[in-house]
Amino acid sequence: MPLMLTTNHPAIDLFLVPTPIYVCAQNMSLPAPLPPVKDIVLSLCSVMLEPNPPPDSTRIRQRGLLKIARGALKYGIKLLLVPLLSNEQDLLQLPFYSPLSIANTLGYGTVLYCLVGSVTDVATGLAQAIVNKDLMELMDNPYFAYSRWNRIMSNMFHRSVFAPTHVKRDQTVAQRQWKNTLSAMTTFAASGVFHEILVSSLFRETHGEHMAFFLLQGLATVAEVQCLGSRYAPKGLQHALSTSSTFLWLGVTGRLFFLPFWRRTFFSL
Repeated sequence: MPLMLTTNHPAIDLFLVPTPIYVCAQNMSLPAPLPPVKDIVLSLCSVMLEPNPPPDSTRIRQRGLLKIARGALKYGIKLLLVPLLSNEQDLLQLPFYSPLSIANTLGYGTVLYCLVGSVTDVATGLAQAIVNKDLMELMDNPYFAYSRWNRIMSNMFHRSVFAPTHVKRDQTVAQRQWKNTLSAMTTFAASGVFHEILVSSLFRETHGEHMAFFLLQGLATVAEVQCLGSRYAPKGLQHALSTSSTFLWLGVTGRLFFLPFWRRTFFSL
């Protein structure tokens, strides 16, 4: 199904291809037999509503217009950043541990954040201004250790992966930890599959790099929770070390994420 929505422009495909994947994944949480079409549409859209909207409900449309302006600003930053980064083909020759590779991986991560954020901010801002409902921010401070890159997909996975595996009260701590670990790795594996489909649809080939990237993030997340707990909130020097180590980890492993894009000079299009 994703291939049916592809065009001759990969940048457009980046937003068209995930649509059927999102709809199919959302359908997993619908009850059987299926409810009326209206209820299905509301269910598909509910995951995009902001769970904790600002208390001032009289400025929803103004906040939507601000999102549109912010999206335009992000796209401008993207245009300014790309010429400052190394040539994508040249980066393919560098090893993972190269400081230049790490710096450019973080740089292209910022570019991708601005590209995706610009489109989603404009789209959700316009929708928010029309329907007068606070819509969720797609990415909330993604460069800090405790934030999620994609809050909408996070909500979707909690519905379809974590919710069905909620443990019983009489289970042991070890059993609950195993259930949570299994759910977390399932979520990251599903993310890897979705991104492999996206890469295959964009470039008509895939080498498994996105699957490897997401599995590594899953293992790192599970290890962090096992060692530090799920409510780890460092302060001061520990916070600085946590943030810098997150940057370093993403700078090294993030290369796996960008290799398919660099091969096709995606960001130079």
